Amino acid sequence: MSDFAVALAQRSRQLDSWLDSYLTHAMLYQPRFVITPILLSQVEEVAALWERIQGAAVELSWIPALQKDTRTRTAHASTAIATP
Repeated sequence: MSDFAVALAQRSRQLDSWLDSYLTHAMLYQPRFVITPILLSQVEEVAALWERIQGAAVELSWIPALQKDTRTRTAHASTAIATP
C-alpha cells in the first residue's frame, strides 16, 4: 500500500469515529421544551408576521447610499487605534 492509501484509510477511520460520536451525542440530546400545538401555532404566527413585514418594506432611493455610508463608517471605526 502506498503512503497516500495508508493516510487515506487512517483519515477515513478517524472520520467514521467522529461521525459515530457525533450521532451518539445528537441522539442523546433532549431539548428543554416540547413542541406543542400552541407553540407551533405561535411560531407560525411569528413567521407570517415576519413575511408581512418583509413584504411591506418600502424601497427608498436613498437607502443604498445610506447602507454604503454605514459600511464605510463601520469599517473606519473598526480600524481605529484605541488610546489608553
